[in-house]
Amino acid sequence: MLLTESDIRDWLPGDVVFDDDVYIPPDILEGDYFLDLAIIEPDSRKPHVKLAIEGRMNDGWYRMGKIKVKETIK
Repeated sequence: MLLTESDIRDWLPGDVVFDDDVYIPPDILEGDYFLDLAIIEPDSRKPHVKLAIEGRMNDGWYRMGKIKVKETIK
């Protein structure tokens, strides 16, 4: 789980872009991973907000797609 500093109270109607670096842990294995998104309750870290988009899963998270993790050249 990756938490960001994004604050939905600052969002205006329309598209909102999160433009910040996202670091992948160095010990993650190469492969395909699903990227899921949710706005969570800070204390429980469980999804708390229903978004007006398709893709909501039974656990309240939204499937955004797949990412491929590959080893970088050092």
